[in-house]
Amino acid sequence: MKKISDNAYFFSAATNVGVINVRRENMNHIYLIDTGNGLESGFELWKELELEFFNKGGFVIDAIINTHGHVDHVGLNNFIQERSKCRIYLADAETVILKNPCASIERIWGANCIHQLKKWYTLKEKFEVTDIIASGDSIQLADGGTINFIPLYGHSSEHLGVLYTDSNGKKILFAGDSFLGLDELEKCRISYQESPLTALETMEKIQRLEVDCIVQSHGQVEENVDSAKDVVKKNAKALKKLINLIYDLTGTKKCTLETIVEKSIKKFNVSLRPVSYALISSTIKSLLSELYESGELGISLKKGKFYWTKEKF
Repeated sequence: MKKISDNAYFFSAATNVGVINVRRENMNHIYLIDTGNGLESGFELWKELELEFFNKGGFVIDAIINTHGHVDHVGLNNFIQERSKCRIYLADAETVILKNPCASIERIWGANCIHQLKKWYTLKEKFEVTDIIASGDSIQLADGGTINFIPLYGHSSEHLGVLYTDSNGKKILFAGDSFLGLDELEKCRISYQESPLTALETMEKIQRLEVDCIVQSHGQVEENVDSAKDVVKKNAKALKKLINLIYDLTGTKKCTLETIVEKSIKKFNVSLRPVSYALISSTIKSLLSELYESGELGISLKKGKFYWTKEKF
């Protein structure tokens, strides 16, 4: 677990977990930002918390704050809540996963999906959301710090950033999946976005924020905020390249979704795995829909095929 400030840390894992410590009555009261997925990761996180806080008076987990409702962020909520009886904060639109444990992957796939995806993206154990949160809400901490929820939409329906201001005024943004760390971006090539054009606006917003540190959920966390903002720029650049590729492909002829996905996979050298195909295909489909709704693209249906084109039909 890496220390960011006097009272903030992050646990580095497949999903980075934020840790905010509020010292009260000789006890460490912990707020977790997301939990990750997989029991092995859960035991490792608990072990790290014990190593850091056991000799400092011990700890209790007051709450889990989820940036959004994807399984790799809420998968260990039950594990933590059963052991601590903690509160769980989650935006209303993100609670759909409690009604349908396959909700996130079915939305990405667009239908009942194949087993290779279900085994990784299905919520195994349900949890109790105690507090519905929304953009603009805040939590006042006992030590004078504050947690504010800010809209970082694009990756999911109501994705929220967690902006922690400690009692000394230091600001740390836990940015969830609004962008990928550079190492993850180099592997994935294109970050998954439910609403890519909204995600671009979010990335521009993050670059303007005056914060001291940014912790994203996937990939290596940068040592300083300027480096982190450079990584955000690279994420945005990748999405813009995808948009330009779509313009190039549809500007000369009508293209099906499958053609655009195929050309994009080749152009960006995306690994040929079911999960990689699902993520980039869904992002492209969402992007095509957004460009159509904004008047940038047209559609054409002919001989049983659905085409995308720069021409308006």
